[in-house]
This record gives sequence, structure tokens and C-alpha cells, in this order.
Amino acid sequence: MVLHLNVAAKRKADDTAGGHPASGPKKAKAASQLQQPAPPLRRVIIPPIEHGTSQRKFTYHGAGLLKHAVPFSRSISSSFPPLTPVLTKVGKVAKRQPVPTKQSSNWWKAQCAFRGLLQTGKISDMQERLRPAQDADMTDELRALETQLDVDFRLKNAEAHETAWGGLDSDQQKAEHDSERFLQERYFGEATASVAVVVSHGRISHRAMKETAEKLGLVCECYEPGGDGPGKDIAVGSTRASRQRRGHQAKACTAYRGRVDARGAWDVFGIWIIDCPCAQQEWGDGGRDGCQLTIAFEPVKTGFRMWASFDFVVFKGVFRFGKPGDSAVSKVRPSSGNSRWDFRWRGSETGEGQLRIAFEHQRGRVVFDKSDGTKLTGVFEGGLVGRTDFTGRKVSTSADSGNAVDDLKAEWAACSEEAHEHANVDRWH
Repeated sequence: MVLHLNVAAKRKADDTAGGHPASGPKKAKAASQLQQPAPPLRRVIIPPIEHGTSQRKFTYHGAGLLKHAVPFSRSISSSFPPLTPVLTKVGKVAKRQPVPTKQSSNWWKAQCAFRGLLQTGKISDMQERLRPAQDADMTDELRALETQLDVDFRLKNAEAHETAWGGLDSDQQKAEHDSERFLQERYFGEATASVAVVVSHGRISHRAMKETAEKLGLVCECYEPGGDGPGKDIAVGSTRASRQRRGHQAKACTAYRGRVDARGAWDVFGIWIIDCPCAQQEWGDGGRDGCQLTIAFEPVKTGFRMWASFDFVVFKGVFRFGKPGDSAVSKVRPSSGNSRWDFRWRGSETGEGQLRIAFEHQRGRVVFDKSDGTKLTGVFEGGLVGRTDFTGRKVSTSADSGNAVDDLKAEWAACSEEAHEHANVDRWH
């Protein structure tokens, strides 16, 4: 905190000394003050959006604020030249000296700008300003601007997708543009399909289409059209069992929401976008929407149990929720008086698909925001990440049938069965 105040004071003093009043991006509204919620970030199809003048221009392209096309870097110590040489144990200058990471002038200017420092002078001048402030975070003003631009960018990108979608005429075009939306509208929209839809392999990945179809509880097959030919067609359809399950789940959801409204509890059921910096920075591409949580529930006579499917970049699997110290089905629902929910998780690594079987260490918790239950904070423990914090925001009031509790329970049971097989193998080797 002292460092941040010193940086702010230095910025003000430098601006005053130069005869120019302190200026910067206008203070942005916080995301909670914006009337329109930000949709999830889909595939980016629009150019970066800009803010400010040519002297203080920042841009945003879906993955953090940019200055001179450079993002904020939290760790910059490796880019500084050493102040003193590294010595050997006997006090002599070591032959091998650390080589700093070479950065451009624009990179140094960007790091100064993000920390509220002047961007003038040579690289050595900027390094001198940054060295005592290298651990400082982005200024509050720019964090607020980043939040505002993130919302603006998501809305514009979503509008561009809607415009593009409206210009697509054929099933083939829609499947190539957004296979999940195509199947959602075809099988879960107002006019649902009763027969299979067929599209050409073309630019569509059969594997991606199959994963999307299975996520939605559909059946996907790839076959040779007419029995021969170089290309392949992809057929997607709905089985009778999956249709019945979707109908049962829809009725359960309606009944659940009625009970929620009557008792003043929160409707946390649906899709949540998760911000998990540790996993996203270490194993992801740095994007904001690499992690997702979809919460479902299991209605029973004695109460209900929450479940969730999760994808945290490096791990994916199932959460099974319960109140602290309680693994039984409960009548208690998430509300301002019951905001904390512990969970156990089972799943696998996304890279090699290796199951994690240290179940006693695979746990965590989420705490829903006490205002309206549309935001959460959480802790995820176990596996490669050890212990990591995450935050989330709700983006959808309904979940697709692919996240039905039956599927989540089956996946949970499959993990248990596979772990049991591992234990038997280890016992005999």
C-alpha cells in the first residue's frame, strides 16, 4: 500500500514539475454499475476497441488492457539489468552473469503507463522509474477502465456474432460458424428437430462436433455419403432416452425455480464464467473465459443436492456440493444466510486425460456473493495446482441438458470405478 501511494505521489509530482496537469483515462464505471451484463466472450471476430487520445490511448481485444499492443506484466524483474554483478563463493565476479530478458521501448513504456509512471526518456530512464515500483499492480483507474472495456468488447463481439448469424442461410454455414448454437437452436429451440441433421465434413471437425453433440446429450456419427467418396458427412440426432431426460430435467428446473422464488433463496443454477488466474496464466492462453462452471441440482423427496461440471484449463470434471461438514442431501439452498458451500471434486487432467485419484485432497469451496448470488469466490485444492483461488460470475439462467445431473452422477461414479481399478492393479504390482 505504501508503495502504491508513493507511485501515485511521484506521478503527480512529475506531472506538476513538467508544467502539465495530471491527466489520464476518464474514470470508468465498475462492472456492477453497468446496466447491461456482459455476455461470455466467444470467438473474437471484431478488431480491438480503443479508448483515449493518441497520447494516452489504450486498446482492448478480449484478454486484458493493452498499451502499444503490450499487456500489463505483473512480473518484470527478469527484464532489468542487474545493479551489481553476481559473485562466486570466494567473492570474485562470476563468469556467468544473468542475462535480462530483452524488451522493446514500447514494452517499457506500457509497463510505466500501467503503473501510473511517466513514459518519457530512454529505456534506462524508464527502468529507473520502474525498478522501485516493479511489484506494483495496475492503477485502480486503469483496472476500472479495463473492466469497462471488457464489457464493451464482449457486447460488441456478441453483436457481431448475431449479425453474422443472421446472414447464414444453410445448416452447413451455421454448423461451421457455431456448431453448439446450431445444435442448441435445432434441438432445444422453439421448433425442435425430430430427425437427424446432416452436414458435410468440410471445415467442420468431426471430433469437435461429436464433443459438442455429446455435451448436449445428442448422438453424432460420421459416415461415407452413398457408401463411397472422398468426403464424409456428419449426422447428429436425438435419441428417445435423451429427449425424455431433457423433458424430466426441464420439469425439475421449473419446479426448483418455483421453490426458490417462494423461499427467497438464490437461483444459482446455470453457467458461470470463472476467472482462475493461476490455471489460466500457467497452462492457458491468458484469456479470461478459459474456465467455466455449470451448476445443476438433483431434486429428491428429502431436499436437493447441487452438482457442477467444471473446466479449469488444466483439469475438468465434477463438483459434488454439500454444506460444511455435511455430505447428506439437504433442504438448505444457497442464500444470503447460506452462502458458503463446500465441494469434493473428481476429474482428470485435460492434457493427457490422466485421472486424479487422491480424492481425500480433492476438495474446495465456493462462497456466493451475499447481495444477489450472481457472483462467487472459491478455492480449488488438489492436483498440479495445489491450492488456487478463483472468482466467477453467472452468465446464464439455465444449463443445457448435457449437464443434467444423471450425466454428472455417472461421471462421478466412473471416476470412482476407475480409481478402484487403479488400486487393484497397484495391489498386485
